[in-house]
Amino acid sequence: MLLKIEKLFFRYFIRFFFISLLAFTGIFFIFSFIQTISKKGIMQGISLYYLARMLFYLIPSILETSIPFSFIFSIFFSVGELSARGEIIAIRVGGFSYRDISRLFFIFSFFLFIFFSILNNSISPVYSLKSRESLRTMTNRITNINIKPNSFDSISSFTIYASSITDNEMSNVILYRDMDNNNSLKSFVKISAQKGYFEILKEQGIKINLIDGRISAIDRNNYSIYNAGMFKEYMTFIPFEVNEKTYSIPPKYLRTNDILNQIKHIGDRDQIFGMREELVSRFTTDLSILILALLSLAFAFYYEKESKYFSFIISVGIIIFYYLGDILCSLMIRKNHSLFPYINFLPLIIMSLCFFYIWFGKLEHK
Repeated sequence: MLLKIEKLFFRYFIRFFFISLLAFTGIFFIFSFIQTISKKGIMQGISLYYLARMLFYLIPSILETSIPFSFIFSIFFSVGELSARGEIIAIRVGGFSYRDISRLFFIFSFFLFIFFSILNNSISPVYSLKSRESLRTMTNRITNINIKPNSFDSISSFTIYASSITDNEMSNVILYRDMDNNNSLKSFVKISAQKGYFEILKEQGIKINLIDGRISAIDRNNYSIYNAGMFKEYMTFIPFEVNEKTYSIPPKYLRTNDILNQIKHIGDRDQIFGMREELVSRFTTDLSILILALLSLAFAFYYEKESKYFSFIISVGIIIFYYLGDILCSLMIRKNHSLFPYINFLPLIIMSLCFFYIWFGKLEHK
């Protein structure tokens, strides 16, 4: 049977949690929007449809980022609210322990951990990939192309240069293309011509005709292999929309089950290491929800008489410590692979030890 004190604390917590979640989700959503429209080339032909798709598919990853922040802030502010009203003193005088106060909170934390794990391992990677596809489509479905003379204009996988442009006629034209995907050789291609013509096909691509030129290609796997030739006339088509299937999908965009299945059939050690690193990162991220909740709760009860500003500083400090520690561990792994995967758990181990010290060493005697 639930005690009134459990319901009281949980009612404060759940109110602050959803307010914080709404606030942080809105902040990260706006940040993603600004980051997208500030990309080079987006405003040349922005598509509201693909922009809306991209932002919609970002919602799971935004939630994934917002939940830890909301969780920590709501814990500190709910305990601070109880303390300001004198509820915690009354509860403690009544003979109830901090564990009694938090029992319903622990149950909620467990279910949130399950939800966060599903979000992190199955939903967010798939939707993040769809968001990336929408962004790439929007970036490449340009409707307002402005090729300028004496400048390098990047369109799709090509870079175009022309010394002068009159209407649709170009002179001293150079086309660059860095070919690096699953369906083509890894090579760098350069096409130069004395003059050329271009025609823009709306939302499809650019049709280019080059006259009297030279084409050369260097194998990026073996720079001693160099191919070159002359041509009288050369025609190519540069599509605005790039098919996502021509690109390899990084492990962060794959569901955890898909990564586990792919590891069994991959022989490349670097790819296997990258996938294992992603799996460990997801596992530690899942565990971080529980560890952050426990540590924040211990700190909140221990400093419950302090001001809310102090609680805010502590919550920010916990967040910075975890994410900064995670980044430093990743950098150390890149320099020394032998540290993997043990060092990945170092921030969580430190926070766990800190929780046990405060909860069982300090609060028990408070």
